[in-house]
Amino acid sequence: MQGLMMDYPLTLQHFFNRAIRIFPRKEIVTQTDSGLHRYTYGEWGKRTMQLAHALRKAGVVEGDRVATFAWNTFRHLELYFAIPCINWCISSTTRKTR
Repeated sequence: MQGLMMDYPLTLQHFFNRAIRIFPRKEIVTQTDSGLHRYTYGEWGKRTMQLAHALRKAGVVEGDRVATFAWNTFRHLELYFAIPCINWCISSTTRKTR
């Protein structure tokens, strides 16, 4: 009898890779101060990996902790995935609006 366990761990890397592979043209929409920001999962994946490489080039190494303080927008989404997808630890803090 086969169990009901997943065949892979439920990590952000799997979500990230699945989103950019299966839904590259689906749109992500977030509200910013200047209005709606729209881009696709494919564009998000590219920007997220660029951010990860920029952090690495800036001197962040595997095992480092990276703290973020950002509004809940597309920029924070990119940080939220760039940091753990390359095996760094993220400590995320967001400010909620009323």
